[in-house]
Amino acid sequence: MRTLYGLYLRWAGTGSVRASSNPLVRLAARGGLPAANDLATAEAQIAALAPSFDAGFYASWYGITADPVRDYLVQGWREGRD
Repeated sequence: MRTLYGLYLRWAGTGSVRASSNPLVRLAARGGLPAANDLATAEAQIAALAPSFDAGFYASWYGITADPVRDYLVQGWREGRD
């Protein structure tokens, strides 16, 4: 694992990465991307999406009994649900 981390640090410090036109590459090189399993980030995403999300429609149309906003963020968008 230490070798992998060292390779990452060498990659992140290169000039081509810092000068990349891709903003996600630059953000990852600075260590600014949150962890994929960060629950605080998931809660922030749910809070941001909830005001513009029709939870009643989504739950009734797709038969979701649990949290419909969380279901959409985890699985629904991958399946092309509205």
